[in-house]
Amino acid sequence: MMAIKYRICDMPELAAYRPLLYLDTDVICNAPTDPLLVELSRANRVCVPLEMDLRGSHNYYGGVLFNIDPTAPARHERGFSVGLMGIPCTEVARQAFPTILESMYGLARQQKDRSAMGGIFQDQGIANYVMHKTDAADFDIMTRRVATPVEFKRPLTEIPRLGFAHFCGGIGDAGMKLPSMRAYLALLRTRS
Repeated sequence: MMAIKYRICDMPELAAYRPLLYLDTDVICNAPTDPLLVELSRANRVCVPLEMDLRGSHNYYGGVLFNIDPTAPARHERGFSVGLMGIPCTEVARQAFPTILESMYGLARQQKDRSAMGGIFQDQGIANYVMHKTDAADFDIMTRRVATPVEFKRPLTEIPRLGFAHFCGGIGDAGMKLPSMRAYLALLRTRS
């Protein structure tokens, strides 16, 4: 499930389209996207939004992988989300996506018990590791356009309309974020 977004390079029909915008289902668009799409079409790296500290003990961004490989440079002190990605074209995606896939599947093949992979087997950690190491990520373009209201008790009126609101956290736990997302959509509809 988490690997499918990295397979766009395997779909030759997508080469005719640029840019591509990947959004998880917990992302709500809250501003026009035309300026973003123009900027993405001119980028030369995959554009991702920064979040929290890259090497935190939470391991959301693959800190354990960076600790194992001292040659992997941290190109920013914050880790990025793979819940939103601006992809200038499939050729740019090809700089990192096949390596991310190969790493995910290779790591899975090495495990006797896949439940032991819980600490690292999320595509986000592997993507952060690969894209930092290969300098394949642009951290500016999407970061300026994404608000991450991870505090679901925060008033929805405080979410800035930058372009996207990412209700991240709780993978597969719609019960936690769906009420906030529904309320936010209702708020946007009343203010449009």
